[in-house]
Amino acid sequence: MKNALVIGIIVAIFGLVIGLYIRRRAVAFAGKVVDKDVREQVNNNYNQNQTGNQGFSNSTGGITNGSNVTHQYMIKVLTDAGKTFNWQVSQGKYEIIKIGDHVTKAAGTTDVEITPQAPSPPATNIPAPLT
Repeated sequence: MKNALVIGIIVAIFGLVIGLYIRRRAVAFAGKVVDKDVREQVNNNYNQNQTGNQGFSNSTGGITNGSNVTHQYMIKVLTDAGKTFNWQVSQGKYEIIKIGDHVTKAAGTTDVEITPQAPSPPATNIPAPLT
């Protein structure tokens, strides 16, 4: 009974991960990057090896000092339709994308691309009225 429950939970988690991945691939958008953000999460997990020393990991061969930091690289996009949302990108893409860049993401992909935005028409010079 316990094994069936554990297997059921594992299958449910696996299904959730696949569902989120498929949903992320289905999203398509085009818009302008209006902000960038790095979200940092610190997990304090103290390790003890066979000698009982805290903060030293034999598996990595170095001092971990009990801290594990993860980063999420986010861009805020204002779509051409006027909707604003955050989108997670890789560290490499985050370093390339600048605020003000026009980005697109096609359905069926997971990566955003920097695309040239159509130039706006030049302003027409209207002469001032003669007085």
